[in-house]
Amino acid sequence: MSDKELIILSTLEDIVFSIELIISRFETIKSSDDFLDGDGLEKLDSISMRLVAIGEG
Repeated sequence: MSDKELIILSTLEDIVFSIELIISRFETIKSSDDFLDGDGLEKLDSISMRLVAIGEG
């Protein structure tokens, strides 16, 4: 496998990891109001950052 293929594979693995984290963090979210309660804003921030990471990938 070439270096370029390894880089692409690594990037895709990072994207899959980010998607899995987003899904797990959304499990307790039932409505947009859930982001305003307790640690909801932290979840929103972390989900947003994972979406940014996917976009950069």
